[in-house]
Amino acid sequence: MEDKLNIIIDSNDYDDKWPKYERSAVRGIVKKDNRYAFIKSDRYGDYKFPGGGREEYESDIDTLKREIFEETGISIDADKAVYFGDATELCHIGGNGDVYKHISHYYMYDMTGDEECISLDFADKDGNLEFVELETALSNNLGIMEKESIPWIERETKVMKKLQIREE
Repeated sequence: MEDKLNIIIDSNDYDDKWPKYERSAVRGIVKKDNRYAFIKSDRYGDYKFPGGGREEYESDIDTLKREIFEETGISIDADKAVYFGDATELCHIGGNGDVYKHISHYYMYDMTGDEECISLDFADKDGNLEFVELETALSNNLGIMEKESIPWIERETKVMKKLQIREE
């Protein structure tokens, strides 16, 4: 059995006794042939996997289906999605001693060609859908100099590296 993704990114800028504000998100690693679906940021030029926050009433799979469709226009068969693992980010937020704990649950999905893919220029207000090779996205993200402005880039880049190792 392959190792599951288990990334922890901890800024260590807080006290463990501080209250934690927790948020969960679900992200899709959608592959078609030898390329992956990414949202390329218009603002920063980085690549990130499509996905977003889980609503209270939703399961991971419900969130995955909704977020993939909202951000890419791809309608997936959720029964074919395979859990890949989690990335947890911890950091101090605000001035009142709160800790932000953000958990992203990643699912792999291999497009068979039967899926309907609608080009939605408005789907993700921060970027556009691009299918690119993993190495291209990883190289791009590693080359971005202004990483402080992009809180998710470390998480997404680490997930790409883990995926790259898995594919070797």
